[in-house]
Amino acid sequence: MSMRIDHFRRTFFAHDIAARVNQALARGVWLLAIGIGLLATSNAAPAQARPSSAPTESVTLNVPSQVMIGQDFSFTATFSNNSTETGYGPIIGLILPTNGADGNGNTSLPLDGITFLSATYLGAPVTASAQVFPGSGITPTMVTDPYTYDSNGQPLPVYGTPGDTYVSLQLPFGSFTPGQPPATITINAHLSNYANAGAPLTIRARGGYEYGATPLNDWCCGDPTIVSPLTNDGTGWPSASTTPTVMTVTKSNNAPESETATGPDFPRQYALAVNIAPGQTITNFHFIDTLPNNVQYQGGLSSAPAFITATEPITTAPQNPPGNTLDVSIPSVTNSASAGFTFFVPISDANQTYIVDPSTGACAASTNPLVVSGTWTPLDPRDAPTVVTATLAPGNTLSDCSLVVQKGVTDVTNPGAPSPLDTVQYTLNFQVSDYFAFQNINLQDFLPDGIHFDSTFTPTLTITSHGSASSGAMSAANYPITDHWTGAPSPVAPIDGTTEINFHVSDELVSRALSPQVLGGCVPNGGTGGTDPNCSAYNGGPTTGAIVFRGKIQTNYTDIYPGLRNVYLGDTLNNTVAITGTVLNTSNLTPTGNSATNPSRANITIASPALTKSVYAVNGTICDPCASPRVMPGDNVTYRFTYHLPSAFYYNQTFVDYLPLPIYDATTISNT
Repeated sequence: MSMRIDHFRRTFFAHDIAARVNQALARGVWLLAIGIGLLATSNAAPAQARPSSAPTESVTLNVPSQVMIGQDFSFTATFSNNSTETGYGPIIGLILPTNGADGNGNTSLPLDGITFLSATYLGAPVTASAQVFPGSGITPTMVTDPYTYDSNGQPLPVYGTPGDTYVSLQLPFGSFTPGQPPATITINAHLSNYANAGAPLTIRARGGYEYGATPLNDWCCGDPTIVSPLTNDGTGWPSASTTPTVMTVTKSNNAPESETATGPDFPRQYALAVNIAPGQTITNFHFIDTLPNNVQYQGGLSSAPAFITATEPITTAPQNPPGNTLDVSIPSVTNSASAGFTFFVPISDANQTYIVDPSTGACAASTNPLVVSGTWTPLDPRDAPTVVTATLAPGNTLSDCSLVVQKGVTDVTNPGAPSPLDTVQYTLNFQVSDYFAFQNINLQDFLPDGIHFDSTFTPTLTITSHGSASSGAMSAANYPITDHWTGAPSPVAPIDGTTEINFHVSDELVSRALSPQVLGGCVPNGGTGGTDPNCSAYNGGPTTGAIVFRGKIQTNYTDIYPGLRNVYLGDTLNNTVAITGTVLNTSNLTPTGNSATNPSRANITIASPALTKSVYAVNGTICDPCASPRVMPGDNVTYRFTYHLPSAFYYNQTFVDYLPLPIYDATTISNT
């Protein structure tokens, strides 16, 4: 029998360690030097008592649903100890469908499936052995797993289809204990450029413990390798499939938060894009975009590569099928293609029905699918040319609104690294449809628990309507603040930690000696006099506004957590806003009896710390960082944790690592 002495690519163990805290916090860095103790000093181990029950494990695959033909890709296999016992020498076995859909019947042509490249754990290489099942045809053949043994010390066989690949992964842990966090291994692979589009390929995996239930290689004494499932031909192994594809398609619009005020003063663009598998070409390619009948195509069509022909919708009014179809034809596409055009949302759809109800102002939706198609001649001579298509359905969705708001946030103290005590700036941008008019416009904003209003900064309002702009600081009476948090001078229920700010836009306009009514670009002063707004007859330009104010990130929450709770590294603070306005009849600017509303939100995340780990010293000789040090049984190894803190505020901080048994004798741990 022999004891397994692991290389120092394996992990180690430490509990709740902190050193030189005052000095380190002043720099925003913790340097923790941990003396782990002696390595085991004997290759001959005492008899090991086997646990009453064997350790078990599970492996979960996470495989992309689609992979581009001819492309490298990655998937993960996550190893877990799901028992109450420790297992030694964790391993993973994978069967990759290297044969692909066409198999290995024609040995003069490449296989058209998945091949193994490498594996990593947290960016570091994982020891791997890849073997191809020998022979040809479909009768299973055998390879042996280099990390598994039966009770006679013989490597365990694994059976698979000739041409497929068996990959053995030796995880970088000497042991895997109950409760140890699952280890996610990244497997890098390649999909053949001969792969068959649309034919799913299945990957299988299982886990095990090379040394079984004890740290000894004691197969002779009733402790052989443990594997699960026990079947050696892949049957019953956890599996996941990916489907080769020759192209993927996307469609997007450039409207902020994918919502738009209606009218020609708010033109938007649709962007169509297709990615083609590397090295493949599609001829007679078409973008076929079926526009909804409630958007107005404006033209401005462009594409790359350049199109040879294009059938475009009519630009004077929305269209029902077939007049709403855009067909862009490109002779040949390799790698990628794109197209784009301009549109806006008019007052009525192709059936002369109001898109946004003029009485309620409630948002509507514009949804349209996209289809791309062309002729693909595969590189694999076994596969015939075929017409390929890709569809987006329901496609891109745009919200069409009478009144919209978008919220943004930036950290003005530490851009890119928000921390407690920082000042953050919020911007509320809003737009009014060309076809609507409002009064009593209010923006109700809720700062979350963990951020309080910054009273040292006066909110500003800028509004542009009918070509005139008004900008300046808001009167305090027009942005009342209500505190809903414990400890405020006058807290108001509900006590949930938030701060409510109501920005009374119409009242602020009155304070500036302006009309409280806010009119859309195609609504003339005094109203239309009985007709719908007509942008051809009158258009004063887009009506837009912006409010800017600030908040202060706190060190503690007040209410969302019981007791004292720090605003901690990595926390996300969510802020919400809703704009509301009384809808006016555009004929005479009298209230319709309804209000329109639109929400938005902006989140800010407290910067997270960064942790690194290195060998600091061997037998007291500092070599920080030690590059691949050589150590012997009996050596004392010291590790360093370097913990970069964006701020000095942290909560219940602990450090936990896991000792690869039985490599270290860590009965005592010294903090230096």
